Amino acid sequence: MAQTLAAFLEAQSAPESLKGLIAGIADGCVRISHAVRQGATADMLGTAGDTNVQGEVQKTLDLAADDIMIAACRAAPGVVAMASEEQDGIVPVAQVGPNEGWLVLFDPLDGSSNIEVNVSIGTIFSVLPAPLVET
Repeated sequence: MAQTLAAFLEAQSAPESLKGLIAGIADGCVRISHAVRQGATADMLGTAGDTNVQGEVQKTLDLAADDIMIAACRAAPGVVAMASEEQDGIVPVAQVGPNEGWLVLFDPLDGSSNIEVNVSIGTIFSVLPAPLVET
């Protein structure tokens, strides 16, 4: 029997902030999927003229996907900081109490250079607990 992500997360004993973060990232991925499908009709194809931290030419869609993921992580509970392949450094988000919170790392649109030849693309992310701070 099929199960939704929301139902799966609800059944887990993970912290509520982690469940909310994963749900927010999933919503961001849906928004990225919509942007990819719109492609040329929304003027989303082509290069943006910059390079990312890997030295790759950034596509317009890379930057749109990055904006979507950053917004999703900013809206999620407990995110302390994030890092993206499209950003030069760490993106701070929120101040939380000691020994709580999450770090999010992501490539918002992996394989974007494959879009024009209709090869697979995707979003890669990792969620880690923020480092413990001695008080």
